[in-house]
This record gives sequence, structure tokens and C-alpha cells, in this order.
Amino acid sequence: MINHIKKQRKNLIGASLLFAAITFFIFTMDDPKVIWASLIKVNLKWFGLAIACLVLSWFYQIIMLKYMIAKIIKIPYSMLAVIDLYFTGKFFDGITPAATGGQIVQAVKLAKGGGDVERTSLAFGLRFIVFQLSLIAFSVILAIWNFNFFYSHNPKSMLMFGIGVGLNVALVVIIILFFKKPNVMNDKLNKISNFLKKYKLIKKTKNYSKTINNFSASLQLGLKNYKILIILSLLNVLFLISYHMIVYYVFNSLGLAADFWLVISASAIIWFVSILSPLPGAAIGTEGAFYVLMSTLYGDQEIAILSALILWRFLSFYLPMILGVFFVLVETKTTPETKEKK
Repeated sequence: MINHIKKQRKNLIGASLLFAAITFFIFTMDDPKVIWASLIKVNLKWFGLAIACLVLSWFYQIIMLKYMIAKIIKIPYSMLAVIDLYFTGKFFDGITPAATGGQIVQAVKLAKGGGDVERTSLAFGLRFIVFQLSLIAFSVILAIWNFNFFYSHNPKSMLMFGIGVGLNVALVVIIILFFKKPNVMNDKLNKISNFLKKYKLIKKTKNYSKTINNFSASLQLGLKNYKILIILSLLNVLFLISYHMIVYYVFNSLGLAADFWLVISASAIIWFVSILSPLPGAAIGTEGAFYVLMSTLYGDQEIAILSALILWRFLSFYLPMILGVFFVLVETKTTPETKEKK
């Protein structure tokens, strides 16, 4: 796994520089001393609730991973190993564009830990589809509920939200259609492989038909296992609620209150607007969307909004990445194999 960090060194450095640049920019948007004074005066009770929601969001996702490993991949995996797996994924999500690296690294770790490749692929395929559908349904319901407010204050944000939702829906539909028609997917992959070989980007092509057919059959059976789908959906919804509550309590810690569901809805809209940013961690797009949307709720409280942005971004994005670095570095102490040897 250390080799993965070395390969992603440029992304890691880029993400760190982005964080430093964005933080510097936020501080210099107004008097840095005023923003710092705002940060050190946070109400610890409300900020503690924000941290509790953050930990709760981690808990639901870790339980989801544990459930997938036990019920779909079916290999013994300790809770400590699942926590390691989760934060390792958060680290690689944070340093790769569109959070594409985390699930790949998690799947590789599970395969090395004894997980069957097809079962592991099935678990992550189901997880992705269920998460996207849960995310879309949850966010769209909130956006429709508060549509008049956000559209009247910032119609462009709703347009960007619609584009983000549309992209996610299209992605889910494409994935489902591909695996309902495995021959089409196999044909497309063969064309891509031949193209890459033609320009010497890969040494040889590979026939994916058997793997795709097996995975397609497994995924279609998995989508009919309603018990697993319901449990994954419930855990996803609980995760989304706890995650979006973080920003509500962050603002309260700075002495600003607003309607609970408006704040939750704004956070959900920010998620989809930030999808449009191609940078690691959806940098710049996330910060911009946060500032614009929260300004519609909290008016001209610029210092508080900038302070909340720093606190929220650190809790929801950079803190999991920092913990991820720790778990990557100590991975040999938390793998199932190591525990068995002991």
C-alpha cells in the first residue's frame, strides 16, 4: 500500500497545495485576524455535536463495509481491519479526481485479504449503485421541498444541482445497462484495449468476456436480494443525514442559527454542485458552492461563513484524509492475516 502512496505522490502534493492555497485565499478574503478570532471563539458544545455527527457518519459507512464483507464477499475481517480499510479508502478518495481511487484500493486490499475477485466486484458494484440511488433520492426530495427558497435566491445553484443529479443518474443507468447487456460492454472494452495497444499504451489485450458475464450474472442476482439492498439503503440514508448535519452544528458553534432543513438541503445541493469539479476533493467547486449557498441562508455574515467553511471542510474532508495516512502507514498491524498469525 505504501507503493500506492508513492504512485499517487503528485496527487497527494497537489491536494495538499490546494488545501493550503484555498485556506490562504479564505483567510485573505477578509481580515485574517478577524477570521481567526471567530474560529477560536466557537461554542464547544455545538462544535462537539458537529464532531459527533462526523463520527456517526463514519460509523454508518464502516458498518456498511463490514456488512458487505460478511454477507457478500464472505471472508473473516475484524472490525479494526474494516476501520483500516475505510480510512485507507478515504485517503485515496481525497487525492484522486472525483474520488475514484478509494474503492479501487479497498477492492485490492480485500482481494489480497482472501476475497474472491468476482464477489468483491459485486459488493462494490452494489454499494455504488445503491449509494448513488440513495443519494439522488434523498437530495432530490430535499431540493424539491425547499425549491422555491433556493430558486428565488440563487437559480443558478439549482441549475448546477440539476446537472449534477443528471450526471449521476446517467452514470447509474449506463452501469446497469452495461451489465444487463454484457456482450455490449465486452465489445466496448475490447475496442478500448485494441486502441491502447495500437498506440503502445499497453503491451497486450485481454479478453474480459468471461469475467464480465460472470459479474453481470452476479450483479443481476444481487439486485434481486432485497434484504441486502434495503439494509445498504438504510445505512446510506443514515450516513447522509449525519453527514449533512455537520454543517448545521458548525454554524451553530459560530453563533448562527437557521432553519434545520434549509441547511441540510443546502448541504445536499453543495454535494451535487461539487461533483462538477474535476480536482481532487472537488476543490474550489465545493468551497465556491458552500460560500454562495450559505450566503443565501446567513446573509452578509461573511466572517462566520468563511469560518464555517474552514471548519466544515477540515472535518468532512481533510480530517478523514489525515487519519487515512495513519492507517495506510500502519496497515501491516491491522490486516486479517497479521491477526491470524498472532
